[in-house]
Amino acid sequence: MDYLEISLWDGRKKTFPKGSTPYQIISTMKPAGWEKALAVKANAAIIDLTNPLTQNTHLEPIESQSAEGLEIYRHTTSHIMA
Repeated sequence: MDYLEISLWDGRKKTFPKGSTPYQIISTMKPAGWEKALAVKANAAIIDLTNPLTQNTHLEPIESQSAEGLEIYRHTTSHIMA
């Protein structure tokens, strides 16, 4: 099985099996603020919490109060309202 090195915004690093999702990773490591994450930046690319990771990745949370989080929230809401 292949493993990935994942680094979090709080500086911690850990290895996870290739294909692990950001949700699995942050719910296992429980960094401060993880429960507020709406999505994440994975190596600066915005991705969903359920996207499988295939390479070594640095994860940063996107919270609903941030500009990026508000954009995601509005986009999702527009699909629900359509």
